[in-house]
Amino acid sequence: MLPTEQTIDQSGRIAIVTGANTGLGFFTARALARSVFIKRIVSPLMRLAFQSAEQGASSILYAATAADATPGGYYGPQGFNEMRGPVGPASIPSQATDTSVAERLWRVSEESVGLPYP
Repeated sequence: MLPTEQTIDQSGRIAIVTGANTGLGFFTARALARSVFIKRIVSPLMRLAFQSAEQGASSILYAATAADATPGGYYGPQGFNEMRGPVGPASIPSQATDTSVAERLWRVSEESVGLPYP
């Protein structure tokens, strides 16, 4: 069966689109810092500044399932620089509103899955 044959017809339905920012996770930060100094000295301190994968997932889960998530809303950590903390409304990065970036992302996505959208 072709993937297009598996697609459920969504005509006449309303989609509510929300977004989420996972913040900066501990493992991501550690992977970015490869030096011995960072691993031995700074890595233990990173646990205080960054959040776990589970905490990062909470923003995505909130955007997808919360009754008070608004259409077009964007959610993420409310702590320092939106890197950590409880979930709430987050600022939308300028790249997310750049239409040229959106067009490129759409084109690359179509090429990646081999299914152009009509």
